[in-house]
Amino acid sequence: MKTQTNRVAYLDMLKCLGMFIVVQGHIHPDYGWFSLPIHSYVIPLYFLLSGLTFRREKFPTFGAFAAHRAKTLLLPYAMFSVLTWIFWAAYNTVLHNSVDLWGPLLQTLFAQGSGKFLVHNVPLWFIPCLFVIESMYYFIDKLSVRWNVLTCVICAFIGVWMITGPYSRILTLLPWSIESAFTAIIFYCAGNVLTKYHSLKQIEDIIIAKKWLAIASIVI
Repeated sequence: MKTQTNRVAYLDMLKCLGMFIVVQGHIHPDYGWFSLPIHSYVIPLYFLLSGLTFRREKFPTFGAFAAHRAKTLLLPYAMFSVLTWIFWAAYNTVLHNSVDLWGPLLQTLFAQGSGKFLVHNVPLWFIPCLFVIESMYYFIDKLSVRWNVLTCVICAFIGVWMITGPYSRILTLLPWSIESAFTAIIFYCAGNVLTKYHSLKQIEDIIIAKKWLAIASIVI
Protein backbone atom coordinates (compact mmCIF):
# COMPACT_ATOMS: atom_id res chain seq x y z
CA MET A 1 0.00 0.00 0.00
CA LYS A 2 1.42 3.36 -1.03
CA THR A 3 1.56 5.98 1.69
CA GLN A 4 1.37 9.71 1.16
CA THR A 5 3.87 12.12 2.65
CA ASN A 6 3.67 15.84 3.31
CA ARG A 7 7.26 16.52 2.35
CA VAL A 8 7.99 19.49 0.09
CA ALA A 9 10.52 18.51 -2.55
CA TYR A 10 12.23 21.87 -3.03
CA LEU A 11 12.79 22.27 0.72
CA ASP A 12 14.47 18.87 0.86
CA MET A 13 16.62 19.71 -2.19
CA LEU A 14 17.74 23.02 -0.69
CA LYS A 15 18.60 21.34 2.60
CA CYS A 16 20.57 18.69 0.72
CA LEU A 17 22.46 21.38 -1.21
CA GLY A 18 23.24 23.13 2.07
CA MET A 19 24.54 19.89 3.60
CA PHE A 20 26.97 19.36 0.72
CA ILE A 21 28.29 22.91 1.03
CA VAL A 22 28.65 22.68 4.83
CA VAL A 23 30.61 19.42 4.53
CA GLN A 24 32.75 20.85 1.73
CA GLY A 25 33.38 23.99 3.76
CA HIS A 26 34.64 22.06 6.76
CA ILE A 27 36.83 19.78 4.65
CA HIS A 28 38.41 22.58 2.63
CA PRO A 29 37.27 25.95 4.01
CA ASP A 30 39.43 28.30 1.94
CA TYR A 31 38.88 28.97 -1.75
CA GLY A 32 40.26 32.50 -1.65
CA TRP A 33 37.89 35.23 -2.79
CA PHE A 34 35.28 32.62 -3.76
CA SER A 35 34.91 31.33 -0.19
CA LEU A 36 32.48 34.08 0.82
CA PRO A 37 29.79 33.49 -1.84
CA ILE A 38 30.10 29.71 -1.40
CA HIS A 39 29.84 29.55 2.38
CA SER A 40 28.20 32.72 3.64
CA TYR A 41 24.61 31.97 2.69
CA VAL A 42 24.28 28.36 3.88
CA ILE A 43 23.51 28.92 7.57
CA PRO A 44 21.07 31.80 6.87
CA LEU A 45 19.44 29.50 4.29
CA TYR A 46 18.92 26.78 6.90
CA PHE A 47 17.33 29.23 9.32
CA LEU A 48 15.07 30.58 6.57
CA LEU A 49 13.98 27.06 5.56
CA SER A 50 13.23 26.25 9.21
CA GLY A 51 11.11 29.38 9.44
CA LEU A 52 9.12 28.27 6.39
CA THR A 53 7.94 25.17 8.24
CA PHE A 54 7.25 26.76 11.66
CA ARG A 55 3.59 26.48 12.74
CA ARG A 56 2.89 27.76 16.25
CA GLU A 57 -0.80 26.83 16.04
CA LYS A 58 0.12 23.14 16.08
CA PHE A 59 1.19 23.52 19.72
CA PRO A 60 -1.34 24.99 22.18
CA THR A 61 1.30 25.72 24.82
CA PHE A 62 4.98 26.55 24.85
CA GLY A 63 5.58 23.49 27.01
CA ALA A 64 4.15 21.22 24.32
CA PHE A 65 6.23 22.97 21.68
CA ALA A 66 9.44 22.81 23.71
CA ALA A 67 8.92 19.13 24.49
CA HIS A 68 8.40 18.34 20.81
CA ARG A 69 11.47 20.28 19.67
CA ALA A 70 13.58 18.82 22.48
CA LYS A 71 12.70 15.38 21.11
CA THR A 72 13.34 16.29 17.46
CA LEU A 73 16.35 18.61 17.94
CA LEU A 74 18.08 18.26 21.30
CA LEU A 75 17.90 14.47 21.59
CA PRO A 76 19.51 13.87 18.16
CA TYR A 77 22.04 16.61 19.00
CA ALA A 78 23.07 14.83 22.20
CA MET A 79 23.22 11.44 20.47
CA PHE A 80 25.39 12.67 17.59
CA SER A 81 27.64 14.59 19.97
CA VAL A 82 28.30 11.54 22.13
CA LEU A 83 28.73 9.25 19.12
CA THR A 84 31.23 11.49 17.36
CA TRP A 85 33.03 12.15 20.65
CA ILE A 86 33.59 8.40 21.02
CA PHE A 87 35.30 8.24 17.61
CA TRP A 88 37.23 11.46 18.30
CA ALA A 89 38.43 10.27 21.72
CA ALA A 90 39.40 6.83 20.37
CA TYR A 91 41.34 8.43 17.51
CA ASN A 92 43.30 10.72 19.83
CA THR A 93 43.90 7.92 22.31
CA VAL A 94 45.31 5.57 19.66
CA LEU A 95 47.61 8.31 18.37
CA HIS A 96 48.58 9.33 21.93
CA ASN A 97 47.68 12.95 21.22
CA SER A 98 47.96 15.28 24.18
CA VAL A 99 44.39 16.62 24.29
CA ASP A 100 41.66 17.01 26.87
CA LEU A 101 39.48 13.99 26.16
CA TRP A 102 36.61 14.64 28.58
CA GLY A 103 36.24 18.40 28.16
CA PRO A 104 34.57 18.24 24.72
CA LEU A 105 32.06 15.68 25.97
CA LEU A 106 31.05 17.98 28.83
CA GLN A 107 30.84 20.84 26.33
CA THR A 108 27.87 19.05 24.78
CA LEU A 109 25.83 20.68 27.54
CA PHE A 110 27.34 24.09 26.75
CA ALA A 111 26.64 23.76 23.01
CA GLN A 112 28.81 26.65 21.84
CA GLY A 113 30.64 26.46 18.51
CA SER A 114 33.11 29.29 19.17
CA GLY A 115 36.13 29.46 21.41
CA LYS A 116 37.41 25.98 20.49
CA PHE A 117 34.38 24.30 22.04
CA LEU A 118 32.83 21.12 20.61
CA VAL A 119 36.11 20.31 18.87
CA HIS A 120 34.90 16.76 18.21
CA ASN A 121 32.00 18.04 16.05
CA VAL A 122 31.84 21.84 15.78
CA PRO A 123 28.93 22.02 13.27
CA LEU A 124 26.59 20.65 15.94
CA TRP A 125 26.34 24.15 17.43
CA PHE A 126 23.63 24.89 14.89
CA ILE A 127 21.05 22.55 16.45
CA PRO A 128 20.81 24.02 19.98
CA CYS A 129 21.01 27.49 18.39
CA LEU A 130 17.96 26.63 16.27
CA PHE A 131 16.17 25.46 19.42
CA VAL A 132 16.88 28.85 21.04
CA ILE A 133 15.60 30.70 17.96
CA GLU A 134 12.41 28.68 17.78
CA SER A 135 11.77 29.12 21.50
CA MET A 136 12.14 32.90 21.13
CA TYR A 137 10.05 32.98 17.98
CA TYR A 138 7.21 31.01 19.57
CA PHE A 139 6.40 34.12 21.63
CA ILE A 140 7.32 36.68 18.95
CA ASP A 141 4.94 34.98 16.52
CA LYS A 142 2.02 35.92 18.77
CA LEU A 143 2.51 39.55 17.71
CA SER A 144 1.08 41.11 14.58
CA VAL A 145 3.21 40.65 11.47
CA ARG A 146 4.50 44.23 11.67
CA TRP A 147 5.60 43.91 15.29
CA ASN A 148 6.86 40.42 14.61
CA VAL A 149 9.26 41.70 11.95
CA LEU A 150 10.26 44.77 13.97
CA THR A 151 11.05 42.65 17.03
CA CYS A 152 13.21 40.27 15.00
CA VAL A 153 15.05 43.19 13.37
CA ILE A 154 15.81 44.59 16.83
CA CYS A 155 16.99 41.15 17.97
CA ALA A 156 19.27 40.95 14.92
CA PHE A 157 20.85 44.31 15.75
CA ILE A 158 21.35 43.16 19.34
CA GLY A 159 22.97 39.97 18.04
CA VAL A 160 25.34 41.89 15.78
CA TRP A 161 26.29 44.11 18.73
CA MET A 162 26.89 41.03 20.87
CA ILE A 163 29.23 39.59 18.22
CA THR A 164 31.07 42.79 17.20
CA GLY A 165 30.67 45.10 20.21
CA PRO A 166 33.06 45.86 23.06
CA TYR A 167 31.98 42.82 25.06
CA SER A 168 32.13 40.37 22.15
CA ARG A 169 34.93 38.36 23.75
CA ILE A 170 32.50 37.36 26.49
CA LEU A 171 29.17 37.41 24.66
CA THR A 172 30.37 35.19 21.82
CA LEU A 173 30.91 32.43 24.37
CA LEU A 174 27.34 32.34 25.67
CA PRO A 175 25.86 28.83 25.97
CA TRP A 176 23.80 27.42 23.13
CA SER A 177 25.18 30.11 20.79
CA ILE A 178 22.65 32.65 22.06
CA GLU A 179 24.47 35.50 20.33
CA SER A 180 24.08 33.72 16.99
CA ALA A 181 20.42 33.02 17.74
CA PHE A 182 19.74 36.74 18.19
CA THR A 183 21.48 37.50 14.90
CA ALA A 184 19.93 34.71 12.83
CA ILE A 185 16.34 35.05 14.02
CA ILE A 186 15.75 37.61 11.25
CA PHE A 187 16.23 34.87 8.63
CA TYR A 188 13.88 32.55 10.51
CA CYS A 189 11.35 35.39 10.67
CA ALA A 190 11.68 36.07 6.93
CA GLY A 191 10.85 32.48 6.08
CA ASN A 192 7.90 32.29 8.44
CA VAL A 193 6.37 35.65 7.53
CA LEU A 194 6.50 34.62 3.88
CA THR A 195 4.24 31.65 4.64
CA LYS A 196 1.68 33.96 6.25
CA TYR A 197 0.92 35.29 2.77
CA HIS A 198 1.71 32.31 0.54
CA SER A 199 1.59 28.55 0.94
CA LEU A 200 4.75 26.54 0.31
CA LYS A 201 3.32 25.42 -3.03
CA GLN A 202 2.47 29.01 -3.99
CA ILE A 203 6.04 30.08 -3.17
CA GLU A 204 7.34 27.40 -5.51
CA ASP A 205 4.92 28.43 -8.28
CA ILE A 206 5.90 32.10 -7.95
CA ILE A 207 9.61 31.32 -8.18
CA ILE A 208 9.08 29.09 -11.22
CA ALA A 209 6.89 31.65 -12.94
CA LYS A 210 9.24 34.55 -12.28
CA LYS A 211 12.78 33.42 -12.99
CA TRP A 212 14.15 36.89 -12.22
CA LEU A 213 12.76 36.55 -8.69
CA ALA A 214 14.60 33.27 -8.25
CA ILE A 215 17.87 34.88 -9.34
CA ALA A 216 17.26 37.90 -7.07
CA SER A 217 16.54 35.57 -4.13
CA ILE A 218 19.81 33.72 -4.68
CA VAL A 219 21.78 36.98 -4.84
CA ILE A 220 20.09 38.34 -1.70
